[in-house]
Amino acid sequence: MKIICYLLILLLTSSLLLSQETTFSTTIDFEQNSEGVLSILPLEDSSYILVSGYLKLEVTDSTIQPLNQGLLTTKIDSIGQELWTKSFYREEGNYFPALGGSSIKTTDNHILFGGSYSAYTLGEVSNCLLAKFNLEGDTIWTKRFGDAGYETGYRCIETSDGNYAMTGIKGFDTDSLPYHYDAYLVKTDTAGQLLFEATYGEEQDDYGLSLFSLPNDELLLSGSSDFYSFNGGKAYHIRQIDQNGEVLQEWILNQEYGAAGGKIIKTKDDNLVYSNVNDNDISSSPNYKRTLNKIDTLGNEIWKYDFLGNFPQVSIFRELADSSFILCGLHDNTDQNVSYGWLARLSKDGELMWEQEYYVHPNRNHVLYDVQPTLDGGFIAAGRAHQIDAQPDMWVLKVNCHGELAPASDCPPLIEAPDSSVSTLNLKPTKHQLSISPNPAYHQATIYWPSLEAKHDYHLHIYQADGRLRERIPIQAEDTAYDLAVHGYPAGLYWVMLYDGEQLVARSKLVVLD
Repeated sequence: MKIICYLLILLLTSSLLLSQETTFSTTIDFEQNSEGVLSILPLEDSSYILVSGYLKLEVTDSTIQPLNQGLLTTKIDSIGQELWTKSFYREEGNYFPALGGSSIKTTDNHILFGGSYSAYTLGEVSNCLLAKFNLEGDTIWTKRFGDAGYETGYRCIETSDGNYAMTGIKGFDTDSLPYHYDAYLVKTDTAGQLLFEATYGEEQDDYGLSLFSLPNDELLLSGSSDFYSFNGGKAYHIRQIDQNGEVLQEWILNQEYGAAGGKIIKTKDDNLVYSNVNDNDISSSPNYKRTLNKIDTLGNEIWKYDFLGNFPQVSIFRELADSSFILCGLHDNTDQNVSYGWLARLSKDGELMWEQEYYVHPNRNHVLYDVQPTLDGGFIAAGRAHQIDAQPDMWVLKVNCHGELAPASDCPPLIEAPDSSVSTLNLKPTKHQLSISPNPAYHQATIYWPSLEAKHDYHLHIYQADGRLRERIPIQAEDTAYDLAVHGYPAGLYWVMLYDGEQLVARSKLVVLD
């Protein structure tokens, strides 16, 4: 009987401990340098690995001399106490971390780091860098990718077949500018051996900013494109890539007011969510709006949330177990003329559940680069906090499920089972597929599609590359093809789009030659 009572007390105590979340806000300094956490990796024992970038400083009584940039891996316990920190630094060059949240914990329990390395003192320009560490922070291998041009890595992931991929940009020399940039994709095996590399882009600059793993070893690659923007900005460009680096399909969004691209994910309900920056008037005074957008796999908008006030910037977002979303970044505080760390949570329908600002010192700048759900139902976020009369430090804070720095007993776990976000995802087949032949075309191109449902209002829209509507052609439901005369079209790229009323149901590119 005593044993049973003891077990009941133990279970009750454990339950109470789980309901009483630990929350904290703490900073970590490494040898008086300038640091910032880019990724935070939860471990099974409720400890965490921080992956940071830092600028090494030579500090004297009268001067602060910046030297090179390096990497840090730091382990903290469940209450934010530093357990150890290891640095990766070279005198002859710089390590540049990728975007926030890029470093990941692999399925074989290692750390994969993506970014760039430049040995400028040896006359070398930047190359993409992948590095693998064990959970004790020791180097397993490092690999550089690129050539004598210019490459920068922005995001790395583990693919559905257990390999690794990284995207970024690759620069090419031009006659008028230092570089023209294409989106760059590298795929390796688990030993860092190159499987393939590919570039994607048009005549103007393209950037690869985000990757998401799909089944069958496919990828979603997203970024921005200057070529497809209507007003001199940056359209949001998404490509579905097969296991050999070939483009299966693509989406081009925010052509009119796009200003920058962001992360993309495939949601549990088989749609796409991406972060974006819009500029309603690029030609005059910019009015940037940060948005989180949900679309179907044909590019139709399901919902869009505009983050208004205090000019929020979204570093990263993640889908949670209940299909809601957690976001982190910064808010501008116009009263203090500084930026604060910022967390926000949206429902699965794109409605704001809460948002909170955080700071260490109210008159110093702060930013959060990564956020993760925790086992007790809260969130842990990390970034950089500027100190008073000192350099920026690594900054970690843990909050409850409402974003508060206080314990809460009503927070259910919001963590997915391992790999469920990949293994259960499947791209829905497109309801209507357009095919065009010949393509490119000189005089006439025939547009084909499968059978359509009766009693619908179908139209073909032909758009020029600058977004102007060239033709609007009514289509009968019984039709399965249309002969488009293009002999009067100026040579160039066109978009052929099939609409059912106001809803886009299929699209394809058409190239017209002289």
